[in-house]
Amino acid sequence: MRRSGPRGGLTPLVLPLVSLLMGTLIGFTALMPRIVQAATVIPVSGEGAYSVLAPPEALYVTNHELRAIPLQWHPVLDTHVAGYALERAALDTDDFEIIAWLEGRLQTYYVDNNADDGLPDGSSFRYRICSFDEQRRVSEVCSPTVLGSSALPPAPPETLEAYSQLPRKILLRWPPSPSPLATQYIIERSPSQSGDFQRIATLDGRFTTTYIDEGLGNLRVFYYRVIAVNSHGGEGPASDNARGVTKPEPLPPIGLRVAEKRLAYNRIRWEANVESDIASYRLFRAYEEEEKPELIATLTADQTQAEDIDTTPGSGVTYTLVAVDADALESPTSKPLSLTNLDYAFEANLSGTEVNLSWNPREEEGFVGARIFRAGNLGLMSGSELTTEKVLTGSYTDATTVPGKQYRYYIKLEREDGTTAPPSAIVEVAVPALKSP
Repeated sequence: MRRSGPRGGLTPLVLPLVSLLMGTLIGFTALMPRIVQAATVIPVSGEGAYSVLAPPEALYVTNHELRAIPLQWHPVLDTHVAGYALERAALDTDDFEIIAWLEGRLQTYYVDNNADDGLPDGSSFRYRICSFDEQRRVSEVCSPTVLGSSALPPAPPETLEAYSQLPRKILLRWPPSPSPLATQYIIERSPSQSGDFQRIATLDGRFTTTYIDEGLGNLRVFYYRVIAVNSHGGEGPASDNARGVTKPEPLPPIGLRVAEKRLAYNRIRWEANVESDIASYRLFRAYEEEEKPELIATLTADQTQAEDIDTTPGSGVTYTLVAVDADALESPTSKPLSLTNLDYAFEANLSGTEVNLSWNPREEEGFVGARIFRAGNLGLMSGSELTTEKVLTGSYTDATTVPGKQYRYYIKLEREDGTTAPPSAIVEVAVPALKSP
């Protein structure tokens, strides 16, 4: 039922009839007192006729409730009032519509929440209330109009802080939303300040005000914003953006070089990294035939050199270095250092049917002799030592060869404490067969 415009009295057509009727009834007050009482609710006849009942004197509204607008009024004590018709109109129109028929003259409140999910957040309407009689004939006069509004969506946090320089993560922190209706927060992230923000998390609780965005890369820049949400899922505006940057990994070490080179030994040096929180260095070695570098030393931050012992003589080798900081972030690999390990200078020459072996004894490097071996068909994994004692010089003659056979030799230089260097490369010699007489 719609009625246009505010009403504060009787219509022009109703007024003459009511005046005539009331005058007649006053003349017969003494004879018909009960009829005089009833006459105050006689309606104007015709479709949509209105009652002359009094409305509630005032209508009160409670604003800013969650998806609802509560209304209250004082009861009309006239026994002919059967209830109240609550009318509502949009702010920009006088086209009022009855939204509730409230039975009983002592009914004095109503909550306008429109549907199961309530009014939209931030709704505003105009309200008035009218009385109706037992035939649901609505009073011509309604209460004064009041303005009612539901709560706006929850306001965002006033500030948002992003803590940078953390390893592969960014910590977010904000004060609670000033709206007591906030029950959740939505976290959004974008790689650029004006970019496409993506939702990455939803947090329950108005006072849940921190979030750690983990699993990020090194030296990554992200922008964040927070949205407060009410218990019906109504989302407020987003907070201002906050910029966060993850910690960068250390710079790659520089200045990798050979400080000392001996048989089966290389000492490698480098320059200290400029970062203040370097925790260690990791030195890797790879031989020419190897695909994956092998970790050969882990050094503390104050160490800028490492020894590689027992390297394969004569082999090509490549060293690389990685710096690691206190948060276990690893630097890119340094520029590789490639070199050839020192060799034994091991040779084999024939003298008739005898094999003369020679090598560099490297006495200045602490070696005191050599062990000489014949290799079998399986190379270094087989064979036997030619001599029972170490050879103190840099040469040896094998006079036990048989003409027409092939021999394979390798040696190991030995130190004073009995330890040996890695074996030399194998040299092969074919002893010629003797000519027939």
